[in-house]
Amino acid sequence: MLREYQTILHKNIDSQYKASVDMSTGMGVIKDYSNKEVGFPSTETADGIFLVTKERIARGIKAGMELSDYDEEYTSVKKDEFVKLVAYQTGEAFGTDQYDKTGLKVEDAVAVGTDGKWKKATVPSKYIFTGEVLD
Repeated sequence: MLREYQTILHKNIDSQYKASVDMSTGMGVIKDYSNKEVGFPSTETADGIFLVTKERIARGIKAGMELSDYDEEYTSVKKDEFVKLVAYQTGEAFGTDQYDKTGLKVEDAVAVGTDGKWKKATVPSKYIFTGEVLD
């Protein structure tokens, strides 16, 4: 799941790419420009990262229901499904549940691993872990 805490309004969000594998919103991905797909990086990185999100449109049996933000209908992205890609800039703040907190402390730099999850960085990164938030 992805939460935006402090963002710049009216910036462009790329929605022309499909997921190359099953993933969850809030994961970090990189673009494959030749195939118009996004996927997980082959090595840990903090460069060229986009966070995955999607339109919250309930379908099928859940179409008429009021759903939680945590419902799988809103957080699960299937292979070949179009996604929205958010690139955050300095000064913006976001939260995600797609991270590995092993050895992670407040003010540690974080990067995206080969599984799309955020983790303590071993490479240079502009992204900083500011702690857990209960929403």
